Amino acid sequence: MRICLLTSTHKPNDPRIFFKEARSLSKRYRDVWIVSPYASHIPADNDGIRFLPINTHPERWGKRLKTMQELFEAASSLRADVYHCHEPESLITAVRLKKVLGCKVVFDSHEMYSATLAQRFPKVLQAPVMKVYQRFEKTKVKKCDFVIGATQSISRYLAQTAGPDRTETILNGAMPDILGPARSNHWGEETVICHNGSLEFARGLKCIIEAIRKVAAKHAVKFRIVGDVFGRDRQWLDSYIKKHGMEDIVQRTGWLEYLKIGPAISGCHIGLIAFDKLPNHVIAAPNKLFNYMHFGMPVVAPDHCTDISRLIEDEQCGLVVRGNSASSYADALNYLVENRNRALEMGLNARKASDTKYSWPIMEKKLFEIYRQLGNSGHPSIRYGTRGTSGMVIKKFTNSEV
Repeated sequence: MRICLLTSTHKPNDPRIFFKEARSLSKRYRDVWIVSPYASHIPADNDGIRFLPINTHPERWGKRLKTMQELFEAASSLRADVYHCHEPESLITAVRLKKVLGCKVVFDSHEMYSATLAQRFPKVLQAPVMKVYQRFEKTKVKKCDFVIGATQSISRYLAQTAGPDRTETILNGAMPDILGPARSNHWGEETVICHNGSLEFARGLKCIIEAIRKVAAKHAVKFRIVGDVFGRDRQWLDSYIKKHGMEDIVQRTGWLEYLKIGPAISGCHIGLIAFDKLPNHVIAAPNKLFNYMHFGMPVVAPDHCTDISRLIEDEQCGLVVRGNSASSYADALNYLVENRNRALEMGLNARKASDTKYSWPIMEKKLFEIYRQLGNSGHPSIRYGTRGTSGMVIKKFTNSEV
């Protein structure tokens, strides 16, 4: 079975697409490809995955149509048995490929894309924009052979169209082989509080920094941003740090490649999520949540993030706070610092839940089962032609073969 992971906006070294799904599939299938933009981000150690880059970079909306056409032309040259797509443009492309090639299509929805689109509009327009997009998306999802949600909420939404038998939830579980082994961290007088990923206003930058300042007035703390802050958000942060003399408290690692994230997180004690109440944030279950859990850190997150807060409460692995106020986060952090035994207990719960329910080796089994079903349901008989050592298809296909 030839498998093509098809993406129009993600980089080829994306954690979910390459490090998790493609590397897992390559354990069972020899012929796994990624077709994507951003050729400069093709990983040097590819684990047997082959790459076919397209030239268009899709940062501007005006280039999206050109991106889809280039994606279609590149992907169709591979004549894959399964096209595994990851966003609206690649979904449209994959459904078009199915019509031409008779291939299978898997839609892997990382986000609630109707919500992501709606967030670009004024609040009064968000609900109608979501409805219009969802009507369009459902026409494409109906044609997919299987759909995957990166959160429980996304899967429930997709299952309304695809049906429960063709829907699975594959969370962004932590990868022990990439992050490194979880270990017991020494927690002395100083507490290291962590935010993993890009930190911006919509992800609670102001709330978090103000909360850290409040906590630092009572306790010895460091705040480590495992990632970075960009643009005007960074300008605000730099100004705030200087104004309040927090240069020795706030640390930034800078943007790290995926292989270096684990060591930067492993020495931290508490993990933060502070998403604003935006449509796509409400149903999020991001990588950072599972990374924190892997390293046995209690997680502090807002109650309006329904999937995150439900998991924290179910697993007793952190604290859920009301809204995004600096005072509520400061209260939660002070509680964990002052009640060390309870915080350590939450961390142990997080680590156990990660190991037994949420880590990538567990999610990987669901991915294998999806592809087992796709293989058993039959796939098109395709004459591939001869391949060179680089893996590129060197036979020219005729229209009659398509």
